[in-house]
Amino acid sequence: MILARPSDTHKLKWVKPTHGLNPKLVVPTVQGGGVVIMVWGCISTYGFHDLILLDGTVDARGYVTVLQNYVLPVIEQYYPGHTCIFQQDNAAVHTAHEVHEFFHARHLQVLDWPP
Repeated sequence: MILARPSDTHKLKWVKPTHGLNPKLVVPTVQGGGVVIMVWGCISTYGFHDLILLDGTVDARGYVTVLQNYVLPVIEQYYPGHTCIFQQDNAAVHTAHEVHEFFHARHLQVLDWPP
């Protein structure tokens, strides 16, 4: 099913998958309207911590900066002298060598994903 024209939101054209799409009848869309917002957040046993608005996409170096500026202070404030386990998903930036070295150098345990 495709929309016939953007102004005709109630007029639909049914096509069989074998017939293909007519480019003149397809209305391109962008998920989320083309707006991208990148945020970073932290949750611990003490509750929610700061939600950080990031500028653009984040590479490994930028993620390490976030870890240094936001994660380490939370760990030092709430878990001084104690072991904590850090959890993140397998996003490419999280599994980058530079990020792994950051955790290793600070003896921070990262939970394998998925747990």
